[in-house]
Amino acid sequence: LPDAAFAIPTGGDMVVAISHAWRNQAHPDPCGDKLKAIKALLSGIGAKMRKRTLVFMDFLSIPQRPFQEHHEDRTAKEDQLFQEALHIMHKVYWYADRVLHLEDMYSSVPDEGDMYAATLEDLRGARMA
Repeated sequence: LPDAAFAIPTGGDMVVAISHAWRNQAHPDPCGDKLKAIKALLSGIGAKMRKRTLVFMDFLSIPQRPFQEHHEDRTAKEDQLFQEALHIMHKVYWYADRVLHLEDMYSSVPDEGDMYAATLEDLRGARMA
């Protein structure tokens, strides 16, 4: 996200932290189900609030591992930021004005559960994240 997407809260801001389980390792919301729910919840919160509504959602707020083939690995600086975030993330939820906890909001992912057969030769040279 661009730097403009990040802010330090001030006295009149509403801070919302979003807690959610990740369906799979690579992406927390591959079908966009959570996004729809989050938009609806935030539109209700934002309409009633003060200056700004600031949202913390781990997937967007801290550097993640690559989840698509063409994505670059995290840089050393991004790894450092990720580790720092892990150490203080509990404070984000503690100090937030509102915490949204999302559970079990999943559509089926295309090809999910399909069986694939691969030999060791097929996997040779594969990059594991």
